[in-house]
Amino acid sequence: MFLGTFEHSLDEKGRLILPSAFREQFRAGAFLTESLDGCLSLMTESIFKEQVAEKQQLARAGRIARNQLRAFAAGSTRVTPDKQGRIPVSLDQRDFAGISKACVINGAITHLEVWSHDRWAELGGEGREALIAGDDTDIHLRLLLGQENQT
Repeated sequence: MFLGTFEHSLDEKGRLILPSAFREQFRAGAFLTESLDGCLSLMTESIFKEQVAEKQQLARAGRIARNQLRAFAAGSTRVTPDKQGRIPVSLDQRDFAGISKACVINGAITHLEVWSHDRWAELGGEGREALIAGDDTDIHLRLLLGQENQT
């Protein structure tokens, strides 16, 4: 389980140092993907395979879902941490997420999110405000629509 928020930065070669608490879970490798929220997601192989299976199932529904699967595949890379726990972040992924140097690594239960510092600052307040206010309208709406497993 991935919990907590960590301030980090990319090194001069565009590598991200993983928080030490999570290095063991990614030792055998991981998948770095572009997320719908404008951040990057770092997933274990099992979670990545679950995401792929869900997207492949949806892709049978039509062209838009197939295009989403293509975009997901195109924006994903397999990464393996080096001995210092660093993973490479491609220039395309950095551009997508708006990450130049400073970034925030956020535990998102099943995976890690990698945010540009600025985007996280904008979004972080919204999430905390919703949590404090108990605003779970979106969750209830998804349950009613049978979409409880979508992210």
